[in-house]
Amino acid sequence: MKTLADFLSEYERVQTNGYNWEVLDKTLFELCKQIPAHTDAKQIVAKVGLVNRAYRANLQMGTQDAEWKLAQHLKNSNIDEHLTKLRSLASFDESTAPVVLQAHHRLVELCKEVTGRWALSFASKYLSFHVPHVVPIFDSYSYAEGWKYARGSVASPLPGKAAEDYRWHTASVLFLANHLRKQGIEPDVKLIDVVLYGQAGGEG
Repeated sequence: MKTLADFLSEYERVQTNGYNWEVLDKTLFELCKQIPAHTDAKQIVAKVGLVNRAYRANLQMGTQDAEWKLAQHLKNSNIDEHLTKLRSLASFDESTAPVVLQAHHRLVELCKEVTGRWALSFASKYLSFHVPHVVPIFDSYSYAEGWKYARGSVASPLPGKAAEDYRWHTASVLFLANHLRKQGIEPDVKLIDVVLYGQAGGEG
């Protein structure tokens, strides 16, 4: 049975030693930093395509040419308004989580309008590469692993309009972030995901 001590130990190890796909992540972070806005479809499709393919988010399962169609759709959307709000947040906590959920819900809506699918994982990953310090990444590995730690302590999902699975996962990540704070560690949301993914059997 996993304990919070196991989580803390692995978090400190990753914080010190890094992780296997760290350079890939830094490359994507830099791209999103260089092209933060959604005003040029050709620039947007570079971000959409690289995040989708590097993180195996499977946008293409919804429709043909999904990456390009989504890029065009994002160009004509209000996603930059949500990203501006996310970038204004200093940290991920109880007060800022609703802004994260709202942005995630909006991107999921936009993806569904293009692909017909609820792209919870892609939406979280795409937002995270733009604002890594406040947006938890959602995938089946991290979701299941986070719940192993939060079960018994998290009684309900965070309130909000976002998909229930993402609200539950975000509540689990918030629980772990607050545990790190109690240990005197300022939590890195990205590293929490790395730990959960690795402990669940992903690459380390």
